Amino acid sequence: MTQEALASAALVHRNYLADVERGLKSPTVRILYNLAVGLQTTPDKLLKQALSYLDDEAKRLAAVALLPERKPGRPPKQVE
Repeated sequence: MTQEALASAALVHRNYLADVERGLKSPTVRILYNLAVGLQTTPDKLLKQALSYLDDEAKRLAAVALLPERKPGRPPKQVE
C-alpha cells in the first residue's frame, strides 16, 4: 500500500502520515483507528507491532552501546 493510499484511508494528508512515520507527530486515537482499518488490522495489533519494533530497536541500541569504542582515524580490525 502506498503512503498516499494509506493517508487517504486514514483521512489525513500524506505529509501528516510521513511525519507520523518519522516520529515527528503522534496520531490521535481516531487516526490510529483509521490507519488500522486502512492496513486491514486492528488498533491493538498495530500498537503491538509498533511496541515490538521499539523493543527490538532498544535491544540493538543497547548492544551497540556495549561495543568497544573505536579510535578516530583507525579502521576497525577485520575478522577473517
